[in-house]
Amino acid sequence: MSRSIDLRQLRYFVAVAEELNFRRAAERLHITQPPLSRQVSELEAALGLPLLERNTRTVQLTPAGQAALQEFRALLAEFDAAIERVAHTEAAPRRRLRLGMVYWSDLTGLAAFEEALLATRLVTGVDVISLASHEAMAALKRGDLDAALVTGPLDTEGLAHRTIGRERHAAFVPQAHPLALQGRISLHDLKQLPAFFRFRRADNPLLYDHFARQYAAVGFRHPQEAPAMGAMGLLAQIAAGRGATIMPRAIAARPYPGVAALDLAEEITVDLQLVVGAQIDAPLRAALLDLGARLAGPQGVVPAAVAARGRRARKAASGHRPRRA
Repeated sequence: MSRSIDLRQLRYFVAVAEELNFRRAAERLHITQPPLSRQVSELEAALGLPLLERNTRTVQLTPAGQAALQEFRALLAEFDAAIERVAHTEAAPRRRLRLGMVYWSDLTGLAAFEEALLATRLVTGVDVISLASHEAMAALKRGDLDAALVTGPLDTEGLAHRTIGRERHAAFVPQAHPLALQGRISLHDLKQLPAFFRFRRADNPLLYDHFARQYAAVGFRHPQEAPAMGAMGLLAQIAAGRGATIMPRAIAARPYPGVAALDLAEEITVDLQLVVGAQIDAPLRAALLDLGARLAGPQGVVPAAVAARGRRARKAASGHRPRRA
């Protein structure tokens, strides 16, 4: 028995079976009756059994024809739905990616990340929002962000994420303090300053405890800790000589009058994590996790700005008084 059957024959048969009239079926299909009759006959021949009982006045379905009508209807509906899905793949609505990044992020990798993401044709562009890690996580969970580059550890339960790098910390001290004349200091040297600024544990308990463990491992505890209330306010406090802190070395890439950024002898680090919102579909989620490493800036290297400030500090020690904020 030949099984050379095409979809056109199935459509022709379904039209005749539903109309039970060749003339009306031909009109419905916008063809003439002869090719319609021929295609139905070829279908019956290929199947090896009659589907219709017809004479000059009536058309009736055989038992096989009744079964064929149900099966072929379902098959054609499934085929049409598949064609519709494929046809609308490119037309599916695309939008810009809302990407949160910690305010101190090194953005040198952003262009390469965006270019690679655009090549996937899953988004039309990337909008970057700068904010703190705990704020980014809250925005992700609300659906206000699609993905975020944050510092870990963080509570990422239920969210796809990938560690893409590690950021070392530097010490930030008043430019006028003798410590600023050194290119490299220890955490313990910061005890010479009136206070050690830290963010509040309530803001990010996991990250706070992460630092506490690293401090404990090197035996560091400042006798006077003070809450850090915002990066710019914190830097202003340091410039005024009121204390010191440690922050990611990427922050040292920008100048802050009255503040010196110094390399630390101890290795205090945070992980950089790309976290993807739960609402993101599988193809885009996979692309983000695959391409996210491009967002990480150079790791483990003191930015040039840090070395430059060290040189300025040493120059100041030789007779040039540093400018105060």
